[in-house]
Amino acid sequence: FLTVAVWTMAISPFLINAGPRISEWFCGLPLPHNLKVGSEPEMVSPPIALKDHLIIVGYGPNGRNLARVAGMEGIPYIIIDMNPDTVAEERKKGQPIFFGDAANPSILTHAGIEDARILAVVTNDPFSSRTITAMARKMNPGIYILIRTRFLRDIDQLRSIGADEVIVDEFESSIEVISRVMRKYLAPRMAIDRVNFLVREDMY
Repeated sequence: FLTVAVWTMAISPFLINAGPRISEWFCGLPLPHNLKVGSEPEMVSPPIALKDHLIIVGYGPNGRNLARVAGMEGIPYIIIDMNPDTVAEERKKGQPIFFGDAANPSILTHAGIEDARILAVVTNDPFSSRTITAMARKMNPGIYILIRTRFLRDIDQLRSIGADEVIVDEFESSIEVISRVMRKYLAPRMAIDRVNFLVREDMY
């Protein structure tokens, strides 16, 4: 039992890395559709022209706010999310969203990664975020990749694999605390902005 457990733990990272290739191989087999459903991307034509657009990976609070602002400003965008219920609900509302794992190159291709201007990865899965970043950089060397992460320790690694800009939750929340404290002391907006700039410059 212990031998099996140890070997399973040892090979799991390699199997996860090989997941997209295994999925592509599986989808290429002449199997009934009901066996492959969920593995293949839903090839539904998005309601926008996929050119110079924004790809949003993850439709949590950050993804929703980004999509809302993009829509208000007329920025073409498409959303990839792993929650089928969210995808079905938001598609009824007219959102350009589809179900899929953005770590799969076929999903990124369906989202038009080759012609996109910006990729915003705002998921909660750090391993998936790293995989998506590295794959997107390989598929489109000129794309601007903005990625959200929870911890400061992830910045260097994410930049080394292709991220242009890393937004750190724990750091940005500390800046917001500083801003609110200064506002309570009636500090002028210019002073608050200057402090925020200096803190970000020092950390990033």
